[in-house]
Amino acid sequence: MTPPPIAGRSRDVVAATFVLVGTVFLPWAESGSVSRSGWSIVGSARRLGVVDSTFGELFAVGFFVLPIFAFAALTMFALDRPRLVAAASGLAVVATVVVAAAVIRSSLGPRWGLWLNVATACVDGFLTIRLWRSSPISRVLEE
Repeated sequence: MTPPPIAGRSRDVVAATFVLVGTVFLPWAESGSVSRSGWSIVGSARRLGVVDSTFGELFAVGFFVLPIFAFAALTMFALDRPRLVAAASGLAVVATVVVAAAVIRSSLGPRWGLWLNVATACVDGFLTIRLWRSSPISRVLEE
C-alpha cells in the first residue's frame, strides 16, 4: 500500500535530515596537513574564541544539537506532525548552511565533505519547504 503523500514527504524529509547530519562528520576543510570535519571546525572555533558574537554562538550551539534536530524530526514523524517535522529539519538546514558559508569564506581549504553537505542541505531544504507548503494549516492549529 502506498503511503499518503504527506507521510511520504515527511519520511523523505526525515531521511534527508539524517543524511545532512551525517555529512558534518565528513572532511570539510584542510588546516595544514589535517582534514577537519564540520564538527571539529566548530568545536575548534569555539575553543579558540573565534565565535565572538551572540549570533555566531547561537549557530555554533545549533550546529552541535543537529542530532537532536534530526531525532526531533523523527519523533514528530512518528507522531504524524508534518509541520513540526519541517520545522526541526529547517533548523538543521539553517544551522549547517550558516556554518558551511563561514567555512567557505574562511582561509581553510574546502574539502569534498563540505560540498556534499551544501548539496545535501539544498535537497533537504527543498524537501522541507515542499512538506511545509503541502501540510494543511489546520493540522498546526490542532497541535
